[in-house]
Amino acid sequence: MASTTWVSLESKVGELAFALISDNGDLASPEDSIRAAAFLILASGAIEQYVEDRCRAAARSGIDRLKKSKPSATGSSLVVWAATKNSNRQTPIHIEDVAEYYDMYDAFLKSYIASVDSSHGIGAKDFHRLVYPVGVRTDDVPPGLPDLLQSLSSDRDPAVHTAPRAKSFQHPPDVKKRVSDIVNQLKVLDEAIGRMEVTFPVRVTAAGVP
Repeated sequence: MASTTWVSLESKVGELAFALISDNGDLASPEDSIRAAAFLILASGAIEQYVEDRCRAAARSGIDRLKKSKPSATGSSLVVWAATKNSNRQTPIHIEDVAEYYDMYDAFLKSYIASVDSSHGIGAKDFHRLVYPVGVRTDDVPPGLPDLLQSLSSDRDPAVHTAPRAKSFQHPPDVKKRVSDIVNQLKVLDEAIGRMEVTFPVRVTAAGVP
């Protein structure tokens, strides 16, 4: 089941599309394309906010579960991420090692939240820096999602700073579909994060090795 954070994103993007995307099809005017550019900018901002909020929530949930001695791949991954950056203790390579950092849980969470707060943009690199510390594995990410986010980021930045020229106008339904594809793929990731928040290990092979 998707999180309420994702549901809010879906609702927000739907409202933006209703307000800004025309149904004029092939007859779309330059004004329709300008509104589609506005939709792309605002929807991109909503997507960026969603990823940041979802990662913050996963980090807080993971650390909270570790404090209660409950399994959490997100909490354990966050401890490993932070320990390798901010600690002079041994690297926690075993699950038993994670508990040795109990006194640092709050500091590690604060460090991660600060890194999220300082993030700007939603290109592929920004996305990976946000999701990997909370336990996301490469195969939890829909294969085309990073490229879609990079493309969205690349199109958003010029649209924010320059007025669109006629040759750069995008067909409104195409813009809507691009954003919709991203939102739908984020749901797959959202549900994977939800599972990681309450389980550890994330998966086990036939040989019993995570």
